[in-house]
Amino acid sequence: MTPRQKMLIGSTLLVIGFLCMLVLIVSQANAYPAANDTQWKAHALRWHKTEVTQDSRYQKMRVALGMKRTKKLTKIAWHTVTVDGVKTMSWRQYGAACKKRAVHLRDYSVPRLHRRLTHPGGSGGARWKPLALYVGWTRAEWPTVLFIMAQRGGTGESGGNPRAINPRPPYCRGLMQLARGWYSGAWAIHGKHKAFDPLDPEANLRAAEGIHDEQGWYPWRVY
Repeated sequence: MTPRQKMLIGSTLLVIGFLCMLVLIVSQANAYPAANDTQWKAHALRWHKTEVTQDSRYQKMRVALGMKRTKKLTKIAWHTVTVDGVKTMSWRQYGAACKKRAVHLRDYSVPRLHRRLTHPGGSGGARWKPLALYVGWTRAEWPTVLFIMAQRGGTGESGGNPRAINPRPPYCRGLMQLARGWYSGAWAIHGKHKAFDPLDPEANLRAAEGIHDEQGWYPWRVY
């Protein structure tokens, strides 16, 4: 064997050894982490929190629409990792499962039901019952809410029209005909001065529910 051939073989073996080392490093980097991997654990818990928040909204919307609750939250997943022959938790796998469902809820399921609540179609006040239940009105309070919304003509109420406007003082607007002091933020609701769009049905019903919590039916005392 000539010196040139020996050098070629040595170079080839060196390259092969380098590639094997590189493959080993990459495989270890992509391996499932052990239970004490704080980085993957923090990542998993962040997505778990997001999933809990989105799932809570989703289940609340389903109940308001008269639908049954769906499956429970993602359970902690386990993956067999060889660490002294002990089965350890894979925070990476659990985080991926939580992220998948959280993103699906956030980008598809929740917006789809939210649109059904805020754009019910039809006319009149009865169509707003699911949205009213979603923002916090109780089933016992709903008949009175419907009665207030259903008024027309001289009473100046909305008749179930979310864009109803009373041009006379106190310039009431929206489904529950809230006065300008409320939607401009001049008057506090639950101690907060916050302006909102009174023609947004969800914002209007939510603000009215807060007003009712503090003052009862007094702001609508004409009834």
